[in-house]
Formats: sequence, C-alpha cells, structure tokens
Amino acid sequence: MELKKQLRTTPKYINILKSNGIQTLKDLMLYFPRTYEDRKEIKNLGTVLTDGTLQTVKGLITKKSVFTTSTGKKISQIHFVDEEGTNGVITAFRGTYMLRSVKVNKRYYIIGKPELQYGKVSFAHPEMMEATETDESAYNFGRIYPIYSELLGMKPARFARKIFDVLDDGIAEFVETYPDEFLTKYELPHIHDMVRQLHFPETLDQANKAKTRVFFEQLLKVQLVSMENQKQYQLDTTITEPNRTYITEFLATLPFQLTGAQKRSIKECIDDIHNGRTMMRLLQ
Repeated sequence: MELKKQLRTTPKYINILKSNGIQTLKDLMLYFPRTYEDRKEIKNLGTVLTDGTLQTVKGLITKKSVFTTSTGKKISQIHFVDEEGTNGVITAFRGTYMLRSVKVNKRYYIIGKPELQYGKVSFAHPEMMEATETDESAYNFGRIYPIYSELLGMKPARFARKIFDVLDDGIAEFVETYPDEFLTKYELPHIHDMVRQLHFPETLDQANKAKTRVFFEQLLKVQLVSMENQKQYQLDTTITEPNRTYITEFLATLPFQLTGAQKRSIKECIDDIHNGRTMMRLLQ
C-alpha cells in the first residue's frame, strides 16, 4: 500500500517525507524522536509548576472571548476551571481556530507551559484535546510523548499523531534477525519492542533501552564491516622462506648497531611478510 494511503495525508506532506528519504512505512518508523516529554501526570492548577516545563491539566471550558490590545492586536481568551474548581485562562494571538474549535461546557486536556499572571494560571497557545478519549487511546497526554525534528514545515505534533496511528502496522514491517540467546546475553529488546519503545515508550527507561539497541546495532555493523574488510585484505598468499643470509649481510652494512627493539621489529615484519597472510603493520 502507498504511504499516502497509509498515512491518509496530502501529496504536499508525502513530498516532504520523500525529500527526506522517507518513502515507505518502514522508513517512517526509522525516523526516531529527538527527545521525549513526560506527560504522564495530569495535574490540577494548584499543583502545576511555572518553571517552563510542560504540564497537563484537565479543565471545563466556561467562557470564550476576544479583546483588542492598545496596539490593535486581537487576543483570544478561553476561561476554564480545573477538577477542583480553580480558575485558569488560555490565551492565543490570532487564535481564531482554537476559539472556534473549543466548545463551552466541554472538558479538555490542556497541555502547555503554565505561567502565573494576575493571580491566575495562564497557558499560551497550548495543545488541547477534548476529554472524551481515554488515556489509552490518546496519543499526546497521559504518556511519555515523543518530540520529532521539524521537516520543512511538518510540525513535530503532526509526526507524533501520524506515527501513533500507524504504529502497529509499522512494527509489523520489521523482522527480528538476532536469536533470543543473543538478545538475552546483551540485554537488548526484541525488534518490535524496540520500535514501539522508541516512539511511544511507557517509561523513559524503556526509551533508553531501545536507543541502546540502535547504538549497539550501529557499532556492530561497523565492527562486522571492519572484520570483513580485514578478512578480504588478509587473503592467503604463498608461504615463503626469507633469505636470511641476504638480510644478515644487509644489516652488516649499516654504520650503526640496531637496538634490541629494532631487531625484534624487523624480525616480526619479516615473519609477517613470509607467513602466507597479507601484512597489516605500522612501523614507526
């Protein structure tokens, strides 16, 4: 099936993906998050932190309004109360879509960086999701949330949503190549678990273990390629005997005496040259 149909997206975004080497569902699964946010805890306004970190609260929308500043800018405001009855406010510049889509007397999850303004907790341009979905079916709250790098205008949140929707199908594209004994010995997750834990882990520790397997595989490939190159380079050749008489006569012409270390190095080089294997040695 074409990636466009699998993602249910537009040709514009498919072209953005293709220009970045993402042409199949498996390619998409290999586009890993750059970091994660812990959105597992849903707080009330009385317990949120105003330290610049992302927080999630659940609130009932009570009022929507628009006001114009002294400079002529229009600011949308959405007022809400949390589960304990504490008042909060959401502000957005040019937030017409948010104002139109959010409904009064509905509960929403509000995900953003809270600030304290005029005695109230305020969120500027937060993510919002109507609180009809359970924590299990929601992709952007109540969990460890993946943050992807932006691609030519394709926002990280769009990536997270699309990957969440096709995650099971994407995982099925991978086949485990390591035996169970190998995975157990090096404490590596199964390939299916690795893909799931890289994108939507249950804990940050799971994400770290999945990344460990990625780095392990990269180093293993480098090592295997290096060993294969060495094997090809050191092809068997004919075993020969050195002309030791000639070597002795040549060394006798030198106007100085060799040290013990120099004699050992020369002997090792001569032995390597004649032992039937291509020599790989650096002599300083």
